[in-house]
Amino acid sequence: FVDRIQQRKSDPQPTSAPYKIDDFRLNDGQLSVSINGQPVLPLPVRFAAEQKNLELTDFTQLQLSTRFTIPSSDINYPAYDLSLTNLRGNLFFSLGQDSTGQRAKNVVPTLFADQITFRKLTAQNLSIAVTVDSQGIYGRANALLGGGSLDGGFSLEFRPDLPWSAWSSTSNMESRVITDALTPGTFQLRSTVDAIVNVNAQGKDIRGAYGTISFRNGGQLAIPALQAAEDRIPAGWNWIKQGSARAALGVIRNYNFSEGEIRAVYNPPAGRLTLNLRGPEGKRDITLNWLPPGS
Repeated sequence: FVDRIQQRKSDPQPTSAPYKIDDFRLNDGQLSVSINGQPVLPLPVRFAAEQKNLELTDFTQLQLSTRFTIPSSDINYPAYDLSLTNLRGNLFFSLGQDSTGQRAKNVVPTLFADQITFRKLTAQNLSIAVTVDSQGIYGRANALLGGGSLDGGFSLEFRPDLPWSAWSSTSNMESRVITDALTPGTFQLRSTVDAIVNVNAQGKDIRGAYGTISFRNGGQLAIPALQAAEDRIPAGWNWIKQGSARAALGVIRNYNFSEGEIRAVYNPPAGRLTLNLRGPEGKRDITLNWLPPGS
């Protein structure tokens, strides 16, 4: 906001005595992300601050630098099945120029939470460091998930089409925490994994994404949902056809492997997921293609 005023200011006026504010106080403030002066993302954070002896000759020279404390709170977003426990942190706010005469970063929040839960998937010890300036939002995050570490980052540019990107990587994570939370009773994967995910988008439209999951020490794949398919094998089939169908489903339904990888690529409107597993019971190579309606 101050940068925009600075760009449009008129010629300097004759020097006059500076304005002086002995006691500046801000109570019950709320933080929102704004683009071109319009709030687009109100954040669930309340804060207060105060500063003594503010001096300025005009508004463009206002300098205010302080650190706000974000009190502990629990936050729930039922519409997204998302919740945060004991969210807290600090908000460093700098308006004006820094000690070198350069325009200071506007807002630098650092947030912590004991846990964050999406659906039934829970990560612990979450920390997020974010920088907000006139160009966009940039952040890094890390947490503990499934006995391993989760690291990630994101950026959002303040442009009309709102381009943004996000990435995350995990190390030494137990995959069952993912499948037990997101695909209970239908798809189960037991292994220790390393994973990388990258997403690029504009606003709500995903422009592309890819990810890989590498299985560190083998594991077990189970697809209990295939039992329902086996139960639907027509009784009218002869015993050879029935046996072949049950055998084909059986080799996929339960499988112990020693190494493997999952790769996924999404280039709208289509995507592909490839699962490659190797083990004493042979190979399992599965490819799933997502195609737009009518393809």
